[in-house]
Amino acid sequence: MGLTTITITSKLCIVAFFVVWQAVHGNTENAVVGFLVGVPAAMTDWVDVLRSDLEGRGYFKPNFIAQSTSLLVHAATAILLVLCGWGIYGLALASFAAFLPQIFTYLSASGRKPTNLSITKESLRSQIRVGFWLWLINTCGSILLKIDKVALGRYGGETKLGYY
Repeated sequence: MGLTTITITSKLCIVAFFVVWQAVHGNTENAVVGFLVGVPAAMTDWVDVLRSDLEGRGYFKPNFIAQSTSLLVHAATAILLVLCGWGIYGLALASFAAFLPQIFTYLSASGRKPTNLSITKESLRSQIRVGFWLWLINTCGSILLKIDKVALGRYGGETKLGYY
């Protein structure tokens, strides 16, 4: 949880920089939408850790409750706000609103505090060592998928399949 807190903090700083940058340059619509979409996107790692912890302990019901509640909140909010004429703000606010049931469900089911900042040098070193190999596996898989797509696009014929 400690490494996730560091990751989330850096992502939230990037979102804050984007929001301030857009607001300073007069793009208030981009700033508001960036905030409403960026905060849930930055917090997904935290929710994934809580969900994985619950699933690792054998609790799968909170995952079903969180996902189904989130889906219903997102659909209802998006439809209602877009029909009321909110446009992109309605979609962004629906994304933000759909994230809240996940947080509340996972926190209440896990009984954890929202943050755990107890990071030692040894735990950080261990997390980076394990995290590096997970990152390397993910990156290699992604590269292999891209090579396949590029090869199909280049040698598959005259029609381009896309830009990669």
